[in-house]
Amino acid sequence: MALSMFDGLSNLRKDKSTNKSETVENSAIPSSPNQITDAERDLKLARDCREILQVKGRDDGNHLIFERPDGKGNYKFSLEKASDTMTLNAKDRPVNPILVESQGTVIESHVTDLDAANIARAVEMLNVQQSKPIENYK
Repeated sequence: MALSMFDGLSNLRKDKSTNKSETVENSAIPSSPNQITDAERDLKLARDCREILQVKGRDDGNHLIFERPDGKGNYKFSLEKASDTMTLNAKDRPVNPILVESQGTVIESHVTDLDAANIARAVEMLNVQQSKPIENYK
């Protein structure tokens, strides 16, 4: 009985090694288009954050900072002027920034598609506010 168990384990080991080589071959091909899409998404998100900072950011001397004034927002944007580094933080993920971009290069990204969609929607709202005629604000 012990020999039959050993034979069974031996067969399992062979099956796993065969599957691993197939997985490596197949996984290399489809992952590259997603990486390009994520990189493009992250750069667009960085541009959107910089746009919001330029229009609505509060200047504290060394940084431009933006948070919703009512405290209900999910994100905090900051731009360090000296290094031209933009950081995006999410309140529900406080440990690490979700995006760090410096001079057009994404340094760190933990962005989700939902994050990108939320920021894009904020930029759209900002553009609508800026395009309204002045008499609407009276």
